Formats: sequence, C-alpha cells, structure tokens
Amino acid sequence: MMGVLNTGVFLVLSRAHLLSGLSSELRPWLIGFLVVYAGLTCLFVFHAIDCLRPRRLRSGLSPAAGDPQEPLGLLHWEFIGACDLADYRRAWSTVRMEQLNGEVVLIAHHLAGLIAAKYRALGRLYWGLSVLVVLAALQLIMYAGFALVE
Repeated sequence: MMGVLNTGVFLVLSRAHLLSGLSSELRPWLIGFLVVYAGLTCLFVFHAIDCLRPRRLRSGLSPAAGDPQEPLGLLHWEFIGACDLADYRRAWSTVRMEQLNGEVVLIAHHLAGLIAAKYRALGRLYWGLSVLVVLAALQLIMYAGFALVE
C-alpha cells in the first residue's frame, strides 16, 4: 500500500514543471503539505515496525524458591532455549501437574497481553495508513487542480 501511495505522489513530484509553474503564494502551502506527508509517512513506517517487533512471552518474574504452585518455565521458549537438554529433561522429571497447570494459565495470560499489544499496534498502523491515503488523494487532487488552472 505504501509503495503505491508514494509512487503516485513521487510521479507527480518528479514533474518539475508542475512545481515551477505554481504561483509564489501556493508553493509554500504545497511544500508544507509535502513535509507533513513525509513526516506522517515516517510515523507510519515506525508503526509498521512496531507491529513486526517480537514481544517476549515471559513476564520476567522469577519463581519463588520452593513454592509448589509456582510454574517452572518448562513451556516458555525462552527457558527452553536457555537450558541444555540434560537440565531440561531433569526439570521435566520433577515437575508436578499443578506446576504445569499454573504455567499454562500464566502463558495464556501473557499471550492475551501480547495479542492486545499487537492489536493496538495494528490499530495505529491502520489509522496511519488511512490518513496517508487521504493525504495522498488530497495531494494528487491539488496537483491536478493546479495543473488545470495553469
């Protein structure tokens, strides 16, 4: 979407005779509009990057020592990747069912938070794209109007 929008705006801007033919009163407005469009494009790209940013599943809380209800981290990929195979097998041989249940509850809760953050980021991305579509359309209409007046 961004490529199509920016290509249309770029093609019009690459026609230098359109800009040089504008009156001195209109040129600052047009340049200001382009600066706003460029700034919003950068903000849009930032929101797109935020949507793609990986988020950690683990909360960072360390389990209480000796608490039989506390999850061990056996289902968290961060924990699995940090352990060697022998330690991971040993942890599975000592785990209790309530610890696994607690871990599943914790993972479900954290995933709900991650999904909510992704939806907020996607909402900002959608909003930004909508604004850029409107601005690109206005820009192209302005250029067409200026070209017809000349």
